[in-house]
Amino acid sequence: MRIKELLHIQKKPEAKSQNVDIREAFCLWDILNSKYTTMEKLVIYNALAHDADLKLMLKKMESDLEKSIGILHRQLKKYNIISPNKNRVAAPSPASSELMNDEFIAMGMLLYLQEHIENLVISLYSIVTNDEVREVISDMLLRTVKNADDFMKYVALRGWAGTPPAYRNLPANTKEKINCGEAGCLWDMLTYRYDTLHFTEVMTSVIHDTELKAILAAGIQMLKKQIEQIEKELIHFGIPLPKRPADITIALDNKDLWEDSHIYRMVLRGMQGAGTLHVRSFKNMFSNHRLRGFIVSLLKQEIEKIDDFIRYGKLKGWLHPVPKYGS
Repeated sequence: MRIKELLHIQKKPEAKSQNVDIREAFCLWDILNSKYTTMEKLVIYNALAHDADLKLMLKKMESDLEKSIGILHRQLKKYNIISPNKNRVAAPSPASSELMNDEFIAMGMLLYLQEHIENLVISLYSIVTNDEVREVISDMLLRTVKNADDFMKYVALRGWAGTPPAYRNLPANTKEKINCGEAGCLWDMLTYRYDTLHFTEVMTSVIHDTELKAILAAGIQMLKKQIEQIEKELIHFGIPLPKRPADITIALDNKDLWEDSHIYRMVLRGMQGAGTLHVRSFKNMFSNHRLRGFIVSLLKQEIEKIDDFIRYGKLKGWLHPVPKYGS
């Protein structure tokens, strides 16, 4: 059962916060500044690219950037946040076409997209005061993930991705290939969930709040499902599995030492860590497009869960109030 079903939390409450905190103000400014710089590059790259597919992808990305810049402008205006300076009007030199080929352009834009995803995730998970701003950044993140995925497929098709060290211990009946980076990410994601599952089960045994206990119980079920999915992937590729956490978790004796608000914030920190792990895995899943799609599905689940969890913490008053931006 989802958190909003337990607490009747609506995705779009009638009254949204008209304030932003200092972190949110900087995140909006920083993201817009990054998009200004990228737009300048895109104008140059569009003029110098030769491949028809690449030019089409760059145009699509330029359109998405314009949309995002417009959204960010409205957010900065709404909350009276100073805007960064725009970059220069890009004017490519005729000689530049001899220095930039399609591979250079494609890899440059892909690197930006991958780094921008990480920046958006960090920003998204730090936004706790204003739900509307978090929705804006969440939508921007998912669109950027889609653009990066398309670019990764294109770069791989052109043979520009390079050839990372292959994982050499594939079972005889497994024809699907995987590189060492992808294998390592799968292993990291499984061990992270093992530790998270064990910690969450221990914390559930000392929680007083019945709603939080139910929420963590639902989270445990989701963790177990994801663990089963990742274990199947490791077995499929012949990757040794780490030790599983104990099935029986002994409850802590003195529950008075633990406050529900503190447990909540510790769990929230763990969820924030999972988001950055998903992004790192997404970037490393360069060769196997199917696995990268699997990572995207996990990231989407995490974004939805953390949004609900932040809303719940705000209702309970368990989040430390971040200093407001402005008066």
